[in-house]
Amino acid sequence: MQDPDILQRHPRLNRLITDLNARFLTPTGSSLQTDQDLYQARYHLKHKKEYLETKAIFEPIERLRFLPLDNHHHPAHAKHTLEASRTADLQKQVSHHIDRILSILDARRLIVTEASAPLGLASARASMTGSSSTDTSTVSMIELLAGHDPNKDLDGFTLEHLQPHLDALEGFSQPMYRTIEETISARAIDVAILHGNTLHPNTPPAAALERVLEETQKKVAALDRIQDDANLHDLAIQQEVRLLFDTLQKTILVLWEIVLEFKIRHQFEQNTTFQEYFSSLSESIILKLEILRVTLHDSVYDQEAVQKLSALRDTLESKERQLQVQTTQNATLLKQYQSAGPEFNMIVDAYADLMQRIDIVEDDIRRLE
Repeated sequence: MQDPDILQRHPRLNRLITDLNARFLTPTGSSLQTDQDLYQARYHLKHKKEYLETKAIFEPIERLRFLPLDNHHHPAHAKHTLEASRTADLQKQVSHHIDRILSILDARRLIVTEASAPLGLASARASMTGSSSTDTSTVSMIELLAGHDPNKDLDGFTLEHLQPHLDALEGFSQPMYRTIEETISARAIDVAILHGNTLHPNTPPAAALERVLEETQKKVAALDRIQDDANLHDLAIQQEVRLLFDTLQKTILVLWEIVLEFKIRHQFEQNTTFQEYFSSLSESIILKLEILRVTLHDSVYDQEAVQKLSALRDTLESKERQLQVQTTQNATLLKQYQSAGPEFNMIVDAYADLMQRIDIVEDDIRRLE
């Protein structure tokens, strides 16, 4: 049975499991590879949306600045100087109103995009600083739109600033409107063809725009379905990953218990067997040494040597007994002399001094000889 407290008793195993979870799982339970794939898909979806917005809205309006207004208003190509001057003034007015419309739209887009940024308005202003003269008006529009009443809708406030320019453009002739519609329709058809549509170049502008809207809505719905499928697939993968790591954790715990059982039981039996083996080996070596000692004694001490040693032992014992008797006699005499009192010590000292002098005299005689 699996021990529930095994992770507390073995911190190294706990660190191993924690490291596996940190390396291969995200905080949501999904794998790192799946989380990275979802992040890349969201990133591409966001930039594709911005690309479509730029192609469908901002680029057609930007192209209005380069329309040949003189050809629409003056089929004779403005032969007279006065007509050419009026055409140039009209071109400047149109360009001015279009620049203002672009600045307002660009400012609104930056405000909406940077609304969640930490620096907010400062970040939007810094992103437009130093680009061109048009950006200066954009920065001023950012400040104007950012300072509107919070209780009012940003779109309505933006429309109020767009309305004067739209009214100014209202007085243009029908050929101008047709040119704008043709330009927008052509751009819409280009966008539709670019993204896999099969529109014919002669398709009416209204039908082309409607077709682009339908295709865009279909793509948005398809992207939503893909997002939902990705979320469901992500949840399924998370469940599979959790089951996989639960199984892996149980496998590691069982393997750990097997290792512990091997170390406790098998290692103990192995140590016991080795102890018995070395004990038997030690006893065998001791017996062999004893046999060697007996064999050595038997080869050295033969019967003749034993008889001689026995005779020598008897002789030594006899001399030992004689010496013991003599020692006893000397001890008895010594006691008799010691009982004589201090005079005996004086006699002994005088005798020793006399013997020393006799030795000295004999030594001198030998030297003289």
